[in-house]
Amino acid sequence: MRHWCILMSPSAPPAMGFVAGGGPSRGPGFSASDQRRIFWLGLVEATPLVGAFTAGSWIESIPLWVWGCLGAVLCLATCWKLRHQTPWPVIHVSPQQPSEDHGTQADCGWCGRRGIECDSASVHLYPLWKCPCGAVGSGAWLPDLDEVADQLLAVLGIDARVGEPCVPTDHPGISIQRYDVNQVERDLGGILQRHGYEFRVAPGLERNTRLFWARKS
Repeated sequence: MRHWCILMSPSAPPAMGFVAGGGPSRGPGFSASDQRRIFWLGLVEATPLVGAFTAGSWIESIPLWVWGCLGAVLCLATCWKLRHQTPWPVIHVSPQQPSEDHGTQADCGWCGRRGIECDSASVHLYPLWKCPCGAVGSGAWLPDLDEVADQLLAVLGIDARVGEPCVPTDHPGISIQRYDVNQVERDLGGILQRHGYEFRVAPGLERNTRLFWARKS
């Protein structure tokens, strides 16, 4: 009966199509043959319960609820035994069309130079761009901008931090880190200005992302 639930569930795993030249991105999770197999597996799982109630209707010396309990136990045991027999859903993937930058390019926030490649020579948690004009940029989505700012300061060799430390709570396993993206930008701009850098904020490559750019004055 577990397999019947899988077959009738509206949240069954969807499929994505792996078709040359593109194709439908969604479709049924199981093929027709797999659906038939799942149906028969569900029937096998339901047999103990149906058989128990059938026997209880014929053998009246044993209460019907006893037969029902026995059938339920056997049904659960059968479901457990057949749990690995579920066919894997069909997973198709449409080939991704090549984009202009694949998320590795950015435009300089100072000179406007387009298509600057991400610096892959050094390993950083967040992408880093270095423009020939001397500007250095990094970015991420809004909740990570404090760490982006700290990374940018470290790359520039400035011994300072923007991110606030975690504050303990009443629960020993939980801590809270206060975060204000506007305050992060103000603090980063002030630190850079004190060390002889100019600071600019540019829209990110995706929605809810920003890029921080710094250049020596």
